[in-house]
Amino acid sequence: MDILNPRSADLAPETLNLFDEVAEVAAELAKKRPFDQETNSRLSTEFLPDRITASLNMEGISVSRRQTLLMMDAMTLSENSSKAEAEIFNALKADEFIYGLAEEGYPLTPSAIRETNKILQSKILPTAGKLRQTEVEITGASFQPPPPTEIGRLIQEMSSIYGQTEDLYPILRAAWLHATFTRIHPFEDGNGRTGRLLQDYSLLSSGLYPTGIPSSRRDDYYDALEQADSGDWNPLCQMISEFELNILSRVKSIIEEIQSRGKFIVSLAKRASEKKTGGLHKQYIVWKQRMQNFSDQLAATCEELNASSEILHVRTEKFEVIDFKKWREISETGKSSNTWLMKQTWFSEGEAFYRTIFYFRRHNFRPEDVHPREELYGAVSLNLTGGKPEFNIRYDFDHFSDDDIRFREGIYINDALHLYTSTPEKRKGRFGNEEVWVCNEVSDQSVLIQSFLEDMFVRKLGI
Repeated sequence: MDILNPRSADLAPETLNLFDEVAEVAAELAKKRPFDQETNSRLSTEFLPDRITASLNMEGISVSRRQTLLMMDAMTLSENSSKAEAEIFNALKADEFIYGLAEEGYPLTPSAIRETNKILQSKILPTAGKLRQTEVEITGASFQPPPPTEIGRLIQEMSSIYGQTEDLYPILRAAWLHATFTRIHPFEDGNGRTGRLLQDYSLLSSGLYPTGIPSSRRDDYYDALEQADSGDWNPLCQMISEFELNILSRVKSIIEEIQSRGKFIVSLAKRASEKKTGGLHKQYIVWKQRMQNFSDQLAATCEELNASSEILHVRTEKFEVIDFKKWREISETGKSSNTWLMKQTWFSEGEAFYRTIFYFRRHNFRPEDVHPREELYGAVSLNLTGGKPEFNIRYDFDHFSDDDIRFREGIYINDALHLYTSTPEKRKGRFGNEEVWVCNEVSDQSVLIQSFLEDMFVRKLGI
């Protein structure tokens, strides 16, 4: 067996674009470092249960996320522990080992690889951490692993090449290490889990976040590995890039959530010490929390969709809710700069088909208003714009129109949430034909979110 040098990989433009996108988002997050203790602790454990559970399920080891969480709390085994509990325990310890190697900057060596497998198979397999001494055949694979006599040399060669490629794209480097190790198949068992851990080690060493492989993408994952064996690295690189972008988006949300909460608490403490809080400021605090809840709920709903669907995907970028000064400026003048709440790119089968932006503006009086103007005057509302997800495109923030997307404006009036939606009708306005809207009171934000998602996927995409 010959080991392909990753420098010779023929990468498609789409793959390189994804690499650049990962680098751009990662660089943006790097500017926020160093993180505080709470953020570091949250990031080190937030994605671990899903990653461990998925990796075990991938190998036919049936465990649940709840079992993984329980083991994370206990981190101990007893004489009565089941084999599944031992598998989870070992996987957590192996992940901790790999994480430590990357954090301390230790190079990848054959002994580190053997130790990873040894931890994974501890007290489960007598040959844990030992290179296999028998021939193996992988059913249905186009390529079969090398004989035992070549394994030691190949592992050493793989480690050496990896150490000489620090200048390569981090995703390519991680994909190459993962696929090359899997192809060598050096151990009696646990090769898949070890390979995915090595991928995570490589990502961590490059300043990225471990992605693992979701078990829902099991077939795509094995297909991508097989194509890598045949010399086409694009599917595997694109898959890992997609997972990394999703993780980076979630990391950003966590950071912003913690920072926002911290700022909110500091702000509350400061205002508590002030003699005059002011009715307007109290009104803003309530409004801000409502907008934050909407942002969090929509983002969480889209994350659940990402985890459940192999076809649909939503990439979400959240922004902090505007501060009191900007909120007051909008209320008094109508608009301001930098008022985005959320930007989302919508994908179907890996292809982006739309981009939406939620932002804040003062409500403009309309014929469809169902409340007196004195109740609506100065109200800051949530608005939507969007269009094709093209580079450098300028979206219409004044007269957004899309027949498939009905959402136009969300506004709280007398503590009740009202949704303005478009209809197929048109009327003559100051600037030509304009849409006719309808204003309805909705019970809560989940109704608004469900209606919006139906527009995106049922009306816009035609599902």
